[in-house]
Amino acid sequence: MLSKKNPRILFTIDKPYPFWEGGAEVHAFKIARALAQKGLNIKILCPLEKSWWTKHRLIDGVSLIHVPVPCSINKSFFFKIYNCHLILTLIILWPYFDVMHFFGLRGIKLLLVYAQIFHKRYFLKITSVRNWSYIRTLLGTNWDRLSTVPQTFGGFIVPSHELENLLLKDNVPRFYINYIVNGVSMPNQDINRKQYNRRQLSLSSSKTLVLCMGRLHPDKNIETLVSAWKTVQENIDSVHLLILGDGCEKEKLKNLIGKVKARDTVTLYGFVPHEIVNKFLLASDLFVLPSQKEGCSNALLEAMAARLACIAINCKGNQEIITNGINGILIDDSNPAFLAEAIINLIKDGPKRKKIGEQAYLTTQKYFSIDKTVLRYINLYCTILINDA
Repeated sequence: MLSKKNPRILFTIDKPYPFWEGGAEVHAFKIARALAQKGLNIKILCPLEKSWWTKHRLIDGVSLIHVPVPCSINKSFFFKIYNCHLILTLIILWPYFDVMHFFGLRGIKLLLVYAQIFHKRYFLKITSVRNWSYIRTLLGTNWDRLSTVPQTFGGFIVPSHELENLLLKDNVPRFYINYIVNGVSMPNQDINRKQYNRRQLSLSSSKTLVLCMGRLHPDKNIETLVSAWKTVQENIDSVHLLILGDGCEKEKLKNLIGKVKARDTVTLYGFVPHEIVNKFLLASDLFVLPSQKEGCSNALLEAMAARLACIAINCKGNQEIITNGINGILIDDSNPAFLAEAIINLIKDGPKRKKIGEQAYLTTQKYFSIDKTVLRYINLYCTILINDA
């Protein structure tokens, strides 16, 4: 029986816990936690590597159910074992949730089959153009067939108008598209305690700190930022670049840092737990997002919520968040020279940097607060369950 007053939602995340290094996974947990605080029954299903047994834990009101993977989920054989454990876990959980919300694509075929066989409502979160390309290939373009199984497909959730228009261009019926922006919570700590956070992180109290965070992947274009840094350090004294994140380009970036002679002014931190990421945000002076394509960047929104002046590439996703020169800086080309110039100008102009940071904070409060996002999710879940009754 459906619980319409207290919807029971199952999130599926395809990245292993606890190394949710991508913004999408961290954001999914934040949404789950906020929904739980509103009284919803929230469960998260995610892999747990180097484990043979399903494990349960309760974190901030959210029930985390860890599906075991004996080794790395990226290895084909162990991924098949994970799929077996996943389907068994879902069968056991069947009476305990009303709606499935998919936040990842790994194993999505199995999840779709399960939802249709057991007549569970499900939503697909589309986070990027690449993400959508995969889904389109998987499902084809005959969208009418999604409704052939009653009370299953709830629709797509997109965080940007760019992705919304992309789906419409591919002839997805508008009633299948739910536009819900990524919400961001405001930092709990006093933003004036910058020096305190620097001491906590063993960072310099006098240097200008520039922050970048994201997966070390070609999509994130961090190579361009490191190339630009050569010019920055030649023109600005006492400056340091902090790069948070891990990924396949780590060694390549290490070599590039050495090539541009920036080993003393650039630090690669690798994977950083999200509670520590907040300290880096509050300790920094400037944020740079060098990726050339973004849907609705969680990293950018978090930096803006921390009152950081942000520099980003002028792509469609970023255009929906930043008004150039008002609440951030957009550069039209990812050329290292242009990026270096933008960084140098903001470092030199402290009053402008502070003004942009304040406007960035106000933007997140007005349009991207997690409370508003959560209310949209609740309305979506309740509406579809009431209509099914």
